[in-house]
Amino acid sequence: MATIRRRQETQHAPLWYAKPSLDGLGCPAPAPEGAVLEYTKELEKFLAEIERRAFRMAHIALRDTDDALDVVQDAMLKLAATMRRAQRRMEAVVLSHPGERIRDLQRRRSVRSAS
Repeated sequence: MATIRRRQETQHAPLWYAKPSLDGLGCPAPAPEGAVLEYTKELEKFLAEIERRAFRMAHIALRDTDDALDVVQDAMLKLAATMRRAQRRMEAVVLSHPGERIRDLQRRRSVRSAS
């Protein structure tokens, strides 16, 4: 019989993730300031790289610096709007999970107390 080996986890937690340490009220502590700052720096670096590549692509295609800058600016504004919408959707998803867990636990408690 073949033995199934578990694959070692090689992925690391995102930089903004901090292990939940509970404060006096039992609430998870917020992410450390340094982790949020590091995540912001990485995001800015990523966006700067994308902007450079988009400008190079637009400049080659249009052969005009001003038009290329306009195209890239429009694209970056659309990207920012998309990221804001995605962030609001993600917040809704993340905040719905505790509500689901609360309802599950309340259902289990009511079933156990009825037995």
